Amino acid sequence: MSVPTRRRRRYLCGATAAAAAVLALAACSPNGGGTSGQGPAAKALTGTPIKTMTIEALNCSSCLSLPAVAQTVTLFEKWINSHGGIDGRPLQAEVCDDQGLPSGSAACARKAAADGDVAVVGDFNLNDAAIVPVLAAEGIDDFADLDANVEAAASSPDVQALSAYVSAVYVKAIADGCKKIATLTVDLGSATDAFETNSAKLAFQSMNALSLWQASKVVYVPLSAQDLAPQLTQALSGGTDCLVNNMSPNSAQQVFSAYTSLGGKARIYGFVGTGIEAAGQEGFSKQTDGSIVYGPYSGFNTAPYAGFRAAIAQYNPPKNLVFNSSATQGAWAAFTGFVNLVKSMKGAVNATTFKAAAQKATVCTGGMLPCIDFAQSSVLGPDFRNWNDYQVTFFTVENGQDVPLNSGKFFDMQNTLTGASLPAADVPPATPLSS
Repeated sequence: MSVPTRRRRRYLCGATAAAAAVLALAACSPNGGGTSGQGPAAKALTGTPIKTMTIEALNCSSCLSLPAVAQTVTLFEKWINSHGGIDGRPLQAEVCDDQGLPSGSAACARKAAADGDVAVVGDFNLNDAAIVPVLAAEGIDDFADLDANVEAAASSPDVQALSAYVSAVYVKAIADGCKKIATLTVDLGSATDAFETNSAKLAFQSMNALSLWQASKVVYVPLSAQDLAPQLTQALSGGTDCLVNNMSPNSAQQVFSAYTSLGGKARIYGFVGTGIEAAGQEGFSKQTDGSIVYGPYSGFNTAPYAGFRAAIAQYNPPKNLVFNSSATQGAWAAFTGFVNLVKSMKGAVNATTFKAAAQKATVCTGGMLPCIDFAQSSVLGPDFRNWNDYQVTFFTVENGQDVPLNSGKFFDMQNTLTGASLPAADVPPATPLSS
């Protein structure tokens, strides 16, 4: 495989307790026990607010900024408080802008302690190495981390990761009959190259297709790039039949403008919400129809996310934000799990008691993703103890909307983390390139 030699980190998409906190929400009912569905209007909320923090990069010149995640947190706070809060207590969910800087991340973590926050919840942040040690020292849990890929987050008992990163896109592309696969990915600079080299190669190995790995390539895009024609030209050259779009949703217009101007014919693959769907709604439906996307969450337009869609309609967040993404769906699922875990606790709710409960919890989110046992061990060992959810589901894109494939079935991609062969039952049925 043609990959420059460098080290970088994957952006994206992983104690004892007085009593085990087990969250089994109405047998994983579609509406998540009332926290994500359209329940009756609540009485006035009383009692001390239950406070959380979400640490995101918002105001920064050259970082991966996802303001839609911050807006999702705000939407959830309004939504849950209008539907009874947390057993009558209001949720107070702060978003702390670290400006993309490790020093800012550490300052936000210290602020969480100073403010008496119960937990940090649903972060999608590239500075976990700065956040996690501060939280650990302050006795605060990092619950449902959406990007627990660095060692500090992947191995810490003070972190629960909502989902592990798996290279399921390559499993699906190989199953579909792709022969020359190119990946277009944002270049985030330093740290480990867990995605573009090792993880992707293991997925090919799991499909017994290392010869296709040798024929594939990765094209890196600078974070500040505006015209992506040079990178798309490189990615599509040599008869590429399948293009994996691993860019951020903010780059959708640049990706598909360049793809269109170059007359791209390759089928598009990608993580849900990487802009493929948005492009299909903004003039590129011809190019995106038939694309294949995947993710650890059920579709944005499925029943488990009815509350999310209703909150968007009710509270009118900025129109330019993309909410159909893995990061935003993950944030909504993270807070759904948080609220219901708190509801299951007995006695005082504070940082200490919540951490003890979270480390033992089995969390279900009403079908947003499969139930996760945060006490189980990862197949990758203690360094990746928080990578213990490996299931993904697939969609095809039609007119900018995700349409579930295989009736929304989740497939277990655990073996792609080690390169072991995938059992036939875990390989998604083919969606042939000619379809």
